[in-house]
Amino acid sequence: MFACLGVSHRTASAAVRDRVSFTPEAAQAFREKLAEAGVAQSLVLSTCNRCEVFVWTDGRDVGGTGVSSVRRLFEEEFPDAELDGVLSCRTGTDALVYLFRIAAGLESMILGEYQILGQVKEAHAASLESGHARRELD
Repeated sequence: MFACLGVSHRTASAAVRDRVSFTPEAAQAFREKLAEAGVAQSLVLSTCNRCEVFVWTDGRDVGGTGVSSVRRLFEEEFPDAELDGVLSCRTGTDALVYLFRIAAGLESMILGEYQILGQVKEAHAASLESGHARRELD
């Protein structure tokens, strides 16, 4: 199952988003944590307006979708952030369409903003290089 979990400018205040972000090294470490938890593939997209994790999971976690493992690890990663009520989760086709909307700039603060496409490409490349993206996320 394909899923997305995280915060964006649409769900969280700037104060929360300031506390929720990954450096490239932290994103790599988080992808490794996800893999250890049984999440088959992951992509971490962390920009000034969003911090979201896209995953492909085979459903081996307690919740049966992989999303509960991702949520727990995400919340543990940012213990100082107030994530209650601002953490969004999408699954299946909704998550896939959302990723394409992000890449097209349709989920940006400035509609059609093009820089996000490069950021999505960089996140994808980092996942591929580290072995955390394979056929389904590619």
